[in-house]
Amino acid sequence: MGFVLPLFIIPIYNVLPPIYAAEVFHGGPEVLGFLLSSVGIGGIAGGIFVAFMNRVERRGLLQLVSLFLLSLSLIGFAYTTTLSLALPLLALSGFFEMIFLTTNQTLLQLSIPDDLRGRVTSIVNLNAALMPLGGLVAGTGSDLFGGPKMITIILGTITAGIALIVFFSSPVIRNYRLSQAIESTPD
Repeated sequence: MGFVLPLFIIPIYNVLPPIYAAEVFHGGPEVLGFLLSSVGIGGIAGGIFVAFMNRVERRGLLQLVSLFLLSLSLIGFAYTTTLSLALPLLALSGFFEMIFLTTNQTLLQLSIPDDLRGRVTSIVNLNAALMPLGGLVAGTGSDLFGGPKMITIILGTITAGIALIVFFSSPVIRNYRLSQAIESTPD
């Protein structure tokens, strides 16, 4: 699950916004700033939300739902032609991205033995190495499909599909409860 964002979502945030600003919203650096800032505002709101959700028991379900809603908000963003509708959709995507990231790390850290935690964390940090590959796909896809909208829809649909496949095929993730994970962690 950790490889989904650097391959399919983060390239939408890193590579495509300048193209959206110029070609879709017919603006310049100020429009690009608004696009990027709205993702950040949503991420801050998502971080605050995560900080207060210590009583949410079904973290696996929360992770999958947030990934799915992140995908839908980006697909909705791809269909917008007005900046006033695009900015809230990007803020929503930032909100759900932060929930997914935090929940993913929480579940990962709670589900691995202490003696393997450093190794697993180092592998997770390799996610950063996947971002250029995702950026290449996003940029090339934007050129091949005549702009950023279609590649955003494709990458968002792939991500939504992954969330649905994991939801239906992995009862371990879907039913993951925080209290069970905390009980099973050695003191």
